[in-house]
Amino acid sequence: KKTKNKLPSSVQEKTIVTGNPVRPIFYNADKNKGIEFVLSSKNESSKQITKPLLLVVGGSLGAKQINLLVWKNIEELCKNYIVIHQTGKKQDYFVEVSHPDYYPFEFIYSQMADVMACADVILSRSGANSLWESVVQYKPMVLIPLSVAGSRGDQVENAKYFEQKGCAINLDSEILTDEVFLQTMTDVLSEQKRQNMIESCKSVCGNLKPAEKIASIVLLAVMYFSFNINFVNFFFAQVPMRIRSVNTRKILGSSRGALVRNLMAESGALVAVSLCAAVAVVLLFKSSTYANLISCSLAFPDNFPAILITVAAAIVMTVASSVYPALYITSFPPALA
Repeated sequence: KKTKNKLPSSVQEKTIVTGNPVRPIFYNADKNKGIEFVLSSKNESSKQITKPLLLVVGGSLGAKQINLLVWKNIEELCKNYIVIHQTGKKQDYFVEVSHPDYYPFEFIYSQMADVMACADVILSRSGANSLWESVVQYKPMVLIPLSVAGSRGDQVENAKYFEQKGCAINLDSEILTDEVFLQTMTDVLSEQKRQNMIESCKSVCGNLKPAEKIASIVLLAVMYFSFNINFVNFFFAQVPMRIRSVNTRKILGSSRGALVRNLMAESGALVAVSLCAAVAVVLLFKSSTYANLISCSLAFPDNFPAILITVAAAIVMTVASSVYPALYITSFPPALA
């Protein structure tokens, strides 16, 4: 939305904010499969989960600061959490850590959605994709974004956004201490605090998935052009039946321009009838029980910009789909009638 506000006002009216698309697997993740995957790494399928699960994610290459922070404080963390840690590929700074409630993975592949589903808290950087994958699963987050010096600054902005929305706790990586980190992880143990963050995630996500919103826009565009093509085909299918009357009117003195305007007016009348039928459908739907399935307002005054766009599209469709057929059907000399 901030990006939209930076665009020229004329462009803003045509801009639709969809949100970040997330793969379907993250909407259908299985918590039990995630727990099974984690425990199977130590052949502990019968282990009972008695503490909240903390998932630590630093990206495919890991995050040195987060890794060292977790390893240095692993004893304190494991007093309150079962820690699932995606460390990234082994590097020179890696530390060997062993604890009954610590489960390290170099990388979690296809199981990541299920592992996220089983987590009670997620500790991570602030890349847009990983954040939205967490948010759509309604997961409380503790974020340690890359500083502006170490990135383009987008992670800092992402972390601030979700902190303002109540979905996450944002820790400044440049001044972060062990004490602040551990206190934050203790604070987020509160079930009430986590529940508040979960509700905030639900509010941010809304009812419509971004990928579905984008797909619906693309589908509407495809349908629009398909309707145009079908309309032109319908017009041309009428040429053999209409050409005699058109040429007769030419013999009686009608100019080609007048005939073209009449044919275009007929097309406009058909489009107008279609719009009236659409209005009737909306009014009927608005007063039905199915109206509750739509989260937005169906009142016409609340959708004035959309109405203007629809009318403009109808005018464009009328002109685009009728000019060439009208010129074509009036191009034959009367002798061929």
